[in-house]
Amino acid sequence: MRIFVQAAALLFSLPSVAIAASPERVFQIASKSIVVVHTLNETNEQISQGSGIVVADEEVVTNCHVLELGTSFQVHVGGDVFRSTILGANWDSDLCLLTVPGLGVPSAKIGSSGSLNVGSRVFAVGSPRGLDLSLSEGIVSQLRKETTYPLIQTTAAISPGSSGGGLFDDEGFLIGITTFYIEGGQNLNFALPIEWVSGIDRSTTVSLPAQAAQIPENVLLIQAYELQEQKQWNALLEFGARWTERDPSNKWGWFFRGNVFWYTQYFGKAVPEYQRALRADPNFAQAWQSLGSCYTYLDRPLDSEFAHKKAVSLDPDSEMGWYGLGRAYADLGRFDDAERTVDRLKQIDRDTALQLESLISSRKRYEKRRKGAAEIGLYLPEHSYSSIRK
Repeated sequence: MRIFVQAAALLFSLPSVAIAASPERVFQIASKSIVVVHTLNETNEQISQGSGIVVADEEVVTNCHVLELGTSFQVHVGGDVFRSTILGANWDSDLCLLTVPGLGVPSAKIGSSGSLNVGSRVFAVGSPRGLDLSLSEGIVSQLRKETTYPLIQTTAAISPGSSGGGLFDDEGFLIGITTFYIEGGQNLNFALPIEWVSGIDRSTTVSLPAQAAQIPENVLLIQAYELQEQKQWNALLEFGARWTERDPSNKWGWFFRGNVFWYTQYFGKAVPEYQRALRADPNFAQAWQSLGSCYTYLDRPLDSEFAHKKAVSLDPDSEMGWYGLGRAYADLGRFDDAERTVDRLKQIDRDTALQLESLISSRKRYEKRRKGAAEIGLYLPEHSYSSIRK
């Protein structure tokens, strides 16, 4: 009996240890407080969509870039739609607070980002691409400690529409607001620490279109990349136009306008947009590479060679810069130069180098057939991209 009592006393004197919830249980807890946010323009057309989290009674936090350029806002929960207005904003941290009258959704359980370590298990819950709520699991891959509470880098996937969603710990506590990912970057997803929500200025009364001129560049970049990923070309073109109107000397507005035309294959229209970006910043490697790609499709191999040379001189690890340069050499019939480009590209990305190598081989075979045909009086046309919109 004494042994039992001692064992029981020892058991109850041990510190309590939190039990990690299963992914199913985390989603069950967290999803109750996640909503979808729609941003509308003056004609009531949707121009942006993101996620939001209920953090207090009738209050939803989301990313400011989800609301940027909007004149009215809606919060969607299942089939219900609620009108909302801006209660406060902190543009420096990209966090905005909406008040949503009549919203009967429970608040998230608020945790602390201070409990996180690299390797901590986390879950992102949001509404990617406007679809039903989804859960992605990952770990904390880095804590960017530029401030008291660090920016959270995670492997939990964040997709367009997930901006403003929640990052939860393995007990279902809200520890961050999912905000952006880096396009093309493997597992480069970021969340703002929950502690930053307390820094939202509730005295902000300036309307968003008027406030837009003060929006930090990184917030505008997040919005532009999301519109691009969602293939909302008209919205991105308008977004770029407003950006260049506010700041004609900023390279990014022109660059994204060029991207709209590039992705929709109007390469002739993309050229002047990229040229404006390069006038703003002559050392903008991405713009040189994109401009060179346009020249490739416009059958201007000498211009393509020049632009791609500039791109790789500014960014020696530019995979697509070297690929474009090798293709330009092949189109000019300078196969020795093209093959040297393949060797350089193999140091960066072997798969892309093999694709370039295959293209060069095909081009060499065609040139051989074309010359052979010319010797017997037949004509084969030069390789052409004439089917591309110019």
